Amino acid sequence: MWIRRDWHQFYIETNKHWERLRPPRPVQRTERSRLAPAQGFSVRELDDAGITLDRAERLGLPVDMGRHCAYAPNVDMLRVFARATRRFGQ
Repeated sequence: MWIRRDWHQFYIETNKHWERLRPPRPVQRTERSRLAPAQGFSVRELDDAGITLDRAERLGLPVDMGRHCAYAPNVDMLRVFARATRRFGQ
């Protein structure tokens, strides 16, 4: 039987794996050159990162069809996330 410390350690280890594979949050620039959270990634950002709409849906990435611009840090985050998910077989 596990004691409380064992369960605590188990949950810490399982959450570490999830933290690495959690989908990134999209951001966009506002008119004052500040960053604000966006509803989802634009189709152009997904295309620049090499991710199809079907794969984005499987990975749980939010997609905003109304956005038309591509923000470079979002594309970089998507590329890193796509490489990480390929490595873990998702």
